[in-house]
Amino acid sequence: DLHFSVSYNPQRFAMIGSFELGPNPALTMFDEDGATQNDRPSEGMQGMGGILEGFARTNYSMPHAEVFDGNIGYLEFGIFPPIDLASPTVDAAMAFLGNVDALILDLRRVNGGVGGFTPYVASYFFESADELLFSRDYPWADRRIETRTPEVNGVRRPDLPIWILTGDMTGSAGENLSYTLQQHGKARVVGRNTRGAANSSVIVQLTDNFVAQIPIARVVHPVTNSNWQDNGVIPDTETSEDEALLVARSEALEMLMDATTDATYGRILAQYMDEVRADLGAANASVDAAGQADDAWDDYVGRYGIRRVFTEDGTLRYQRDGGPAIRLDRKEGDLFRFDLDANQRAATQMPDLRFDRDSTGSVHQLSLIRSDGSVEQVLPRQADGT
Repeated sequence: DLHFSVSYNPQRFAMIGSFELGPNPALTMFDEDGATQNDRPSEGMQGMGGILEGFARTNYSMPHAEVFDGNIGYLEFGIFPPIDLASPTVDAAMAFLGNVDALILDLRRVNGGVGGFTPYVASYFFESADELLFSRDYPWADRRIETRTPEVNGVRRPDLPIWILTGDMTGSAGENLSYTLQQHGKARVVGRNTRGAANSSVIVQLTDNFVAQIPIARVVHPVTNSNWQDNGVIPDTETSEDEALLVARSEALEMLMDATTDATYGRILAQYMDEVRADLGAANASVDAAGQADDAWDDYVGRYGIRRVFTEDGTLRYQRDGGPAIRLDRKEGDLFRFDLDANQRAATQMPDLRFDRDSTGSVHQLSLIRSDGSVEQVLPRQADGT
């Protein structure tokens, strides 16, 4: 279960203590009216000062909004922030995109977040408040809690055609928004199969600065009576992450061309379609050329304990068992960095990766290098190199 972990994290240990939720939040999470802590994302926010400041500096994880040719809106997300703080930014983004004829939501970099963000964003695409989005089953408490569309501070667009972009990194809350809108018939998903992390969890203090994230609930969608656990969100159109945006734009333009009765506007849309398809063709050619250069990465490809390094679409990628496949960028020589956006780098403080060679010049281990140059961990390469 990708929502189970145990880690040494003094900062998170102190943050959880500031919430004053007790030693086991799961056992005290239900109150008399049936609400849960997940319904109150503002509780305990005083313990998240540094994290909340980080969200503010990234425009609450909404770094990019644009209107493409053909009046197709685009909104990119990072890790989902607390909606109590982010709702004015969501409302502003939705107002900016309020006149588009189609909308693309980019969730390729959303690997989690705070639960209240998903229903608020989704609610913009439903007729009214109080429509059932999904439920959570708590088997140990014999309870089912429904999550319904909340009120929004903007104009709803229930009939707006939506495309959602997904990638290897899309997980948890990002998967929830993707799956919820897809299965309600509100959106088409374009890109890669997602991680498959559907079970809701709490984070608890253990002892001596150790914390545990523990799954406590199963998400249940009213249409499928299931969720995306293990299998991930399956795209309606499967394509590479790099091409997902162009593919979604192409599909949106095709839909708009089919829908218009204005011959002049239809010709304009056709011109936009030709331009997008030309860009897509160029991207495919670039991938083909990069694929021919995969041999350049052969020195690094292999297994390093529970990690593996492999090539895809001409790029070098790193994956820890059960985790996302992350692109690697060469810094110099055999030293690489993770290709994450600024928000995720700040959140995870990822080390650099150095491929170390033996006396014969062959890569025999992978070293994780801290920002101060010290070695965090050494991972021997498996003998067979696979």
